[in-house]
Amino acid sequence: MNQALDQSYWSLPRSTPAPVVYRRMASVFTVDFDVPLTAAVCSLPCAEAETVLEQLHERNLIELHQESAFRGRVYRFHDTARAHARDRATVEATFGEAEEILQRALDFYLTTASAAEKILTPTHRPLRRDYVYPPAELMVFAGEDAGLAWLYAQRDNLLHAVRAAVAAGLDRSTWQLTHAIWPLLRSSHDYELCSESHELGLQAARRCGDREAEVEMLSTWGVGLRGAGKFEAAAETFAAVLRLAREEQDRRAEAQALHELGSVNLHGGHPAEAEGFLLQARQQRIELGRTSESETDRLTYTRAVAITIVCLGHAQLELHRPAEAIETLSAARTTLLEIQDSFDAARALAWLARAHAAGGDPGKGEEEGRRAIAECDAAGSARWRAHSRELLGHTLREIGDADPARGLYQEAIVIYAAVSRRDEDRVRQCLQELS
Repeated sequence: MNQALDQSYWSLPRSTPAPVVYRRMASVFTVDFDVPLTAAVCSLPCAEAETVLEQLHERNLIELHQESAFRGRVYRFHDTARAHARDRATVEATFGEAEEILQRALDFYLTTASAAEKILTPTHRPLRRDYVYPPAELMVFAGEDAGLAWLYAQRDNLLHAVRAAVAAGLDRSTWQLTHAIWPLLRSSHDYELCSESHELGLQAARRCGDREAEVEMLSTWGVGLRGAGKFEAAAETFAAVLRLAREEQDRRAEAQALHELGSVNLHGGHPAEAEGFLLQARQQRIELGRTSESETDRLTYTRAVAITIVCLGHAQLELHRPAEAIETLSAARTTLLEIQDSFDAARALAWLARAHAAGGDPGKGEEEGRRAIAECDAAGSARWRAHSRELLGHTLREIGDADPARGLYQEAIVIYAAVSRRDEDRVRQCLQELS
């Protein structure tokens, strides 16, 4: 096999970048590679990188892994070819080339993930980005679907990127990559990826002495812990964020920590404690919005206030004050519709439907619950597609419509199965009680 690989390798024209591409791409940490990554790592135009990869494929030096709608032609090395290419690199690579290859690959993933992050989570707190070799040709995403699809398609490579940055002692690349892939973590509910990347990112931020990055790593890690149902650990994490934010006089982070402490207590079954934190968060976010100088910041805080109010309405509902909850959730939904946040407006409607049912109007609760399902389906969040069905199932069960409730629970279980075993088990228990 090595003899055949040698023959193919030495048949590559030395007047082209093909030999260099072969050696360099075998040294990259990824499980596969495509044209944009190759162009970035080898400092080539994308058109030339595409031609070279096809030459290598024709000579059986690399293999075609898949045709991707979001990545184009995706290639990989079989083990023998990778070892052969790395042997050639050991002999032929120039001084410092291995470090350059790693940094170019990391900068490609950081640049591209950050572009997707900006589209998918525009209110995610912007943090610095440090590039040594930014790609000459930047990937441009047509919209949210394209950005999220790229993140999903690159999930394994992004994790390898974080690990490679840690192994090389590149702390800024480590925490910045962790920060940039937040939209993937939020959407996929991949709590193992969230935990590993944030543990590494937090340690890296601390080694850098970057308190802003440390606060952000803790904040998003806390969200992941909450989503995984680890409420005690999440509460401890957000308490640490609150302490750091107050030490740094970072009022934005402080407001976020108060909101998250409210949310953790709410999901952990402590609505009274949650209400206290949420009232503080609401007031602080209102003041931040009032003193903001830019229109973008004012819009960000308007949305943040409304999201806190949705949680507050949920807490009031749990505290058996449905009339207050109706007023609170109605106000939040109106604001969210005005700023065209359709996803959070749908969440507000799902809780509003439950509040109407709890307040003695099950007919309106059912009507708004069905509208909430339609809106959550349109928004595309798997968790809320399931949760809206679960909530309406509770309403129908309470008024004695057992068969429709059973059907909604069954639909919710199917959707939850892909994102949350804990939520799936909870609804299965509801279904068993109904039976």
